[in-house]
Amino acid sequence: MERMILCCNATVQPNSLVGLKNLKDLHLLDGCKCEALDLSHNESIESIYLSSGVTLLPLSVNNYKSLTCIVIWTTYNGLDLSLFESLCSITISNKVKVLPKRPLIHNKHKLTRIGLIDFDLKSVDSKDSYTWCLLNGEDPVKCGDYTPILPSITRIDLRGVACSSNWLRSLLRMLLTLDHKVHCQLWDCIITSLNHEVKGRLPGSHKVSCAEDAFSNPVELTCAKIYTDLNNKCAFEVSELIWQNGLWETLHGLNVKILSLWNLYECGVSWDRVLPLSQSLVSLPQLETLSVTLSEYIDLQLPPSLKHFIGCFYTLSPTQLSEIVNKLTAWTQSVECRLEFFCINERDVNMPQKIPPEEYIHIKQKLESLEHVKVKRFRIYEFALSTYTWSERDSAGVDDDDVDGGLNFCAGHELLDGLGRISMRLQINCVKDPDLN
Repeated sequence: MERMILCCNATVQPNSLVGLKNLKDLHLLDGCKCEALDLSHNESIESIYLSSGVTLLPLSVNNYKSLTCIVIWTTYNGLDLSLFESLCSITISNKVKVLPKRPLIHNKHKLTRIGLIDFDLKSVDSKDSYTWCLLNGEDPVKCGDYTPILPSITRIDLRGVACSSNWLRSLLRMLLTLDHKVHCQLWDCIITSLNHEVKGRLPGSHKVSCAEDAFSNPVELTCAKIYTDLNNKCAFEVSELIWQNGLWETLHGLNVKILSLWNLYECGVSWDRVLPLSQSLVSLPQLETLSVTLSEYIDLQLPPSLKHFIGCFYTLSPTQLSEIVNKLTAWTQSVECRLEFFCINERDVNMPQKIPPEEYIHIKQKLESLEHVKVKRFRIYEFALSTYTWSERDSAGVDDDDVDGGLNFCAGHELLDGLGRISMRLQINCVKDPDLN
């Protein structure tokens, strides 16, 4: 047998795996119990997943050599990172005590995935912070002013982790220096917020930020996906608790050129949380492209460096559309704008009201009368419930392509028969005609 997966309420005897010499993958999931599991005889073991109901005897030298992937939710005393020779992925809970030894030099380039469970990273002097540094091949004493990261990392999983917004910002700053894409997943994390008004600025030192975190208000649990990539690209996909001060403070001052913000669920906006996001956006000196997908319109303060703005909204009234275009057309710099939105009023969640697309036409006419604005597209779509398809009902402007760019954000919206959707593209103060993707 090479693979064993148990996910039932079963008790495994400590020596029951002794005869499985060819066992490579062992998963003892929630419900399984085993005291003093002995893997020393399983010299071919490559992957282990041990839930909190399992206790593990010390790994053998052969185990350290063969293991490529480990997930340990349970207590383990004395994990020696320096003995791993082929480790590619490691996820551990704060119940795991890691010895103060860093990974081997050659293995540091193999490790691509790190996961933490229930770690508290708010203080740089804690055992949990030391463990993060060791996992990333750094001496904990030397990384008090930044969040270290292995250059080979492509995936980070933080589950139930508590950290300051400064710690997470430092992590993102390091990820933006890598030459590949990295996916950082947060489940039920607590990101403590800094007080911008008191602080006035956000230095890189965790020691300063953690002292202020003690005075921060408690925040909600954060579930989010964060992606970084080449060319200073960053994307946030956030759950329904989108407007959290601590999360948006992680963006403050980063060298991001392309930023995407995506609300995973349709939900109302908490208006008292808009200010931290706007403050962070204005603080991005290199931001050139901003893409937002939101449940409804909010008045975001945009940085002067912006060249491309893409806004997708599940609900946008004619008045709100006027506010957006008035803000954009007042700019003196060159900017391209793409807007995708449903013609619906969802203030009353139980009784959403369709807005006739004709109510937006006068805004298009006003834009066409401005000399410094070019309406590249004003396209109206209508949804037919009988065929479950969108059809183009009306179109104006220069058709730069035939692609329906709004389909990507339609999937999660409740569709009503006859619902209208509008796709717009504008050029403001543009002297040339680049394609806006």
